[in-house]
Amino acid sequence: MVDMIEKLQKENAILMKLLEQDGLTGLYNRKAIEEKVNHLLSVCQNCGMIVLDINQFKQVNDELGHLIGDYVLQNVARTLKEGFRFDDFVARVGGDEFVIFFTGFINEEVIAYRMAKMNEQLSKLKLKDGRDCPVQLCYGYSASQKRDTYETLFDRADQVLLEKKRKRRKKAACER
Repeated sequence: MVDMIEKLQKENAILMKLLEQDGLTGLYNRKAIEEKVNHLLSVCQNCGMIVLDINQFKQVNDELGHLIGDYVLQNVARTLKEGFRFDDFVARVGGDEFVIFFTGFINEEVIAYRMAKMNEQLSKLKLKDGRDCPVQLCYGYSASQKRDTYETLFDRADQVLLEKKRKRRKKAACER
């Protein structure tokens, strides 16, 4: 009987992990991160969220194929996971969109430094056949405020991300 209970507990743990995990990257999925963030926002202060995506990721899929796109997503996921603390939450929330949620104060300079290091690492990404496949991330950050939810915190960080992208497109248009 004890063996049967232990077996069921192990199977249940596996099912829970599958329920929370993005199948491609092994990171938390959107539903899991939303639940975790909403819970943590209700019990702690000084939290923050980074929303990021991969610059020109559509071009990777369109020019190199979706399997290469998957390879890029897996490498970005690994880089993000390695670039933040063990107790930070890293999730893939859709396509090439990722969220990093952390508790405790981290100032914007530290975030900018970490993101620059990750972009430096990803700029050297090579495909399995040795070809270069440089990748760059664009991100937006927001610190938590009273009464925040996943949605409100995500939206503020996402608006910062969108503004950075607008400025980059405007700058690129002026350089032509």
